[in-house]
Parts: sequence; structure tokens; C-alpha cells
Amino acid sequence: MRIAIKMTDGWIKLHRDIFKHWIFDDAEYFRAWLYIVGNAAFDETKQKVGKKIVLVKRGELIISEKRLCEIFKWGTTKLRNFIDNLISENMLQKEIINKKSKFIVVKYDLYQKTESENRVISECEQSDNRVLNKNIRNKESINLFHKLIQDGFEIQKDFIPVIEQWLDYKKDKKQTYKNEASLKAFYKKLLDLSGESPEIAQKIIEQSMANNWAGIFELKNAQKTEANKPKDNIEELLRLERG
Repeated sequence: MRIAIKMTDGWIKLHRDIFKHWIFDDAEYFRAWLYIVGNAAFDETKQKVGKKIVLVKRGELIISEKRLCEIFKWGTTKLRNFIDNLISENMLQKEIINKKSKFIVVKYDLYQKTESENRVISECEQSDNRVLNKNIRNKESINLFHKLIQDGFEIQKDFIPVIEQWLDYKKDKKQTYKNEASLKAFYKKLLDLSGESPEIAQKIIEQSMANNWAGIFELKNAQKTEANKPKDNIEELLRLERG
């Protein structure tokens, strides 16, 4: 993420990582660095240097070291130490033009792109990430479930197709169980809600899918009664035979 800072005639953008950078810990260095970045050419322009007209490219600043010393209120040695540090850290490059210094801000384009340029890059990155994440999610939960079975985790055989159907539904919603513990917890909850009945478990996940729910819940009374009917009928027949 970037932070926008308004200068006198526009904006510069800073990445939040600047707060973790060594230069942020030195207030004078940080101020001087902001000055260079903020005054570097945003667009290609021309500047008179001595008797010559010089092309100044985007991200470049032409200024004398004497002027920088006046602005920063530093001595020559301190300024040159500052510049040498930035050059060694690959943050700045320096050339001499007619007794003035041309400073080139490394990676200027990376951080100071226009909103439209950033938007195009961001949309491309997001699109790539969506495809990658979707492919991962498509396999993650179902593979984790099969791994649990292979590792000897006890799952009632009749529950396996029910759970696979639920995982396919979660995949289409771009949701996933990220670890074995969460998948085991889901299975335990499904057992509890269904009374260990695969038929009721099937009704439970169908109820959630029909309502576009992200989780599973106890069956509504009407569905629960319907799911229990075959079992109730068998129990009634057995009771009549005994009687």
C-alpha cells in the first residue's frame, strides 16, 4: 500500500515499507530523501544548466551540492556521506553536469506511476492472483479430505459422498478448509447435527446450499420430519409385529 504526500505542485507516493526502512529512523536523512524524491522531475523536461539546455528525464533532479547544503543546513561532508549511503543502497545514482549534480532516483517509476498506470497493473495482478488462488482452492479442501482418509481418520463410508458434495459447493463459493483440524471439526458437527444419519446429513447440506449459506445448521422441523420418515415407518412396523 502507498501513502500520498502532497507537495507544493502535486503529489508523491510512498510505500508503507518506508516505515521499516533504515532511512526512516534518521529524521534528517528521511527529510532530505523526501526532498529529492519530491523535487525529481515527474515528467520529462528541459533545464538550463550553465549555458546549456539539458534534458531532465523522469525521476531526475539537477541541483548543486552547495544548494542542497543550504536547504538541508548541512556541511559538505555530511551531505556527501548521505549521498554515498543512498548510492550504496541503490536508492540513488549521481552524474556531474556542468559542475552540478544530476541525481537519478532509482525505481522512481515503480512508486510514482500515475493512477491509470497503477490501475492497469493492479487489475492485471489481481486477475492473475484470482486464477492462481481459484486453482489452489479447487484442490485444497478435497485433497485434504482424501488425505485424512488415507491417514486412517475414521469417517463413516456413507458420509464420504455427502462431504465431497459439500466440499465441491464450498469450492464454487471460493471457500476452503485450510487445515485438518477445521475439516475434522466440520465432520464432527455434521455427525452431531445429523445424529450420525447420512440421509439427514444429505438434507443438512442441501438446506445450506439452497440458502447459499457458508456453514451447516440443524434441519428445519419440516425437513427433519421428512428425513426421519423411513426410519419411523420401520420402527412402527417392528412395534406392530411384536404386539
